[in-house]
Amino acid sequence: EATNFLADNQQQKAKYKGQWALGVELAPSYSYRHLTSSGNQESVVYFNTVENPTKTFSGGFNVQYKVYKRLTIQSGVYYSQMGQSIGNMTIYDNKNYDNATPATKSNYISSITLTNSVGNININSKYVFVDQTNLRVNTSSENKFFFDPNDPSLSIIDSKVLQNFEYIDIPLMVRYKVIDKKIDVNIAAGLSASFLVGNKVTLVMNETETNIGETKNISENNYTGNIGLSFDLPIANRFTFRIEPGFRYFLNALNTDSEIKSHPYSFSVFSGFCLSL
Repeated sequence: EATNFLADNQQQKAKYKGQWALGVELAPSYSYRHLTSSGNQESVVYFNTVENPTKTFSGGFNVQYKVYKRLTIQSGVYYSQMGQSIGNMTIYDNKNYDNATPATKSNYISSITLTNSVGNININSKYVFVDQTNLRVNTSSENKFFFDPNDPSLSIIDSKVLQNFEYIDIPLMVRYKVIDKKIDVNIAAGLSASFLVGNKVTLVMNETETNIGETKNISENNYTGNIGLSFDLPIANRFTFRIEPGFRYFLNALNTDSEIKSHPYSFSVFSGFCLSL
């Protein structure tokens, strides 16, 4: 009996020994932000009416180490996007710019500051931006004072303004297997260090994006809280297919100098493959 006990114990140790795995996954995401303010709730309500969520993208590589039968630690390198759509804007194309000589085109460039929930966006563009609420646009251009919507040189364009931030993320996640069947179910939670690598505001027309500016005073380093629920299906020797819906929330405000604190968040559905080593 003692011999059998020792043999069983050795088998258990072998069964639970650490195991490495590599993974790759991609995800479409739904991105927006949560606004807070200590004394300006009217602005929070206002920005929530003129800004909208947008579609973004995430993806990357991960390294996993199974420390126990049901417990895995994961890290890696990911690229992610966060952002929002800036609504209630009417945007006009300016034919005067198109018809001007190269030496005079600069006379038809509008320099504006567009204020939104994250901060100020400095825009230099041939397009004329008109705020339907008359609260967000300050401009050094004469268009502010002499803008005439009936001017034949101006025509409304079907477009939208997107505010986009790009990050490189280094996550530290813990996975716990709650169902160990043909399809394994894991709860995943952890933190990520996020490093800003892209800050741009784009004008989207006919699925074509034109860079028109950037948002000022954005923090370059942030931390996010992550939680997800993954479904793992073995498909071949050492290969596993994974689907993982998840939620991500910025613990720090994007712009610490602003009275309104904007905390981006996203809902994602990752899918990818893991290779056990």
